[in-house]
Amino acid sequence: EGHWRAQIGEYYTTPEQWQVLEQTYADFILHYARVADSAQADLFCIGTELEAFTRLRPDYWADLIGRVKAVYSGPLTYAANWDGNYRKFPHWAELDYVGVQAYFPLVEQEDASIAEIATGWQPHCEALRQYAAETGKPILFTEIGYKSTRDTAVKPWHWPNWRENAEKVDQLASQEAQARAYAAFFQACWPEPWLAGAHFWEWQAGNRRRRSSKYANYQRISFSPQGKAAMTALKKGFAP
Repeated sequence: EGHWRAQIGEYYTTPEQWQVLEQTYADFILHYARVADSAQADLFCIGTELEAFTRLRPDYWADLIGRVKAVYSGPLTYAANWDGNYRKFPHWAELDYVGVQAYFPLVEQEDASIAEIATGWQPHCEALRQYAAETGKPILFTEIGYKSTRDTAVKPWHWPNWRENAEKVDQLASQEAQARAYAAFFQACWPEPWLAGAHFWEWQAGNRRRRSSKYANYQRISFSPQGKAAMTALKKGFAP
């Protein structure tokens, strides 16, 4: 109904509503856990940004993790949001990685330099280092990415609505700001021993809609680094 997935369950008032959610979610996630096991997937994520669901039904999630382990033999994580939610998930001890959707605010001004963005990472890196030590689990950035906009490091989580911003693309777009944000990530976070790795948002598959002229214009401010200056930053960051 247009709400963020973190709110699923907040408005439930009857046991019947919870029963439907819990049964259908178990059916869904166990199906893909079996697929992951048959494909010998390197990692399986049991959920993403389900803050209310995991907070309000902790016993369900404890049982679900056990059921997932019965059908998938590889390492497990859960993708918790960056805004303190990762500290509230109650079952890291049963998983292999602390999963964090790492859209931390890093600076207050547009067009920040690599050094400024890297400095903005420091308090977040320290908090994550401490939490990794506290839980005894490495941190995995289950999602991290940057728009190709001038303010990309200010509110990295903010999704640019391409319809609303169709007339503002020229003012908003900046491949260079996106590239600097990625370069700052590799400078500030990549060497850290508590960081197990990162999944970058987003890499797009082609389809007819994405080839439309309007969507092509939106691509100039989208999260995708494809065909942009950020690709050079990514290649450099991953270079041995």
